[in-house]
Amino acid sequence: MFNFWKKINRTVYICPMFSKSDLTRQFIIEKSAPIFNTKGYSATSMNDILQATGLTKGGVYGNFESKDQIAEEAFELSIGKVKEGIRFKTKMKTQL
Repeated sequence: MFNFWKKINRTVYICPMFSKSDLTRQFIIEKSAPIFNTKGYSATSMNDILQATGLTKGGVYGNFESKDQIAEEAFELSIGKVKEGIRFKTKMKTQL
């Protein structure tokens, strides 16, 4: 079986079938989520996101239409992590 996934460091795997834009979007989401989680939506500025990602406004706005769109996808990422944690804890308890 051919493995499409390439390990680029300890925790991140990428698939060569993802475009640079896909990877940039994911990077922005992953860097923005902790800011939204800590400061909240209203207190998070685009400058916070630009500083966290090291990208220009064009780099961010080329991938997202607005802060709303970034926040929505960051929320989905965070919810996914919470669900994954719950599934893991539940699985661990059932194995005991």
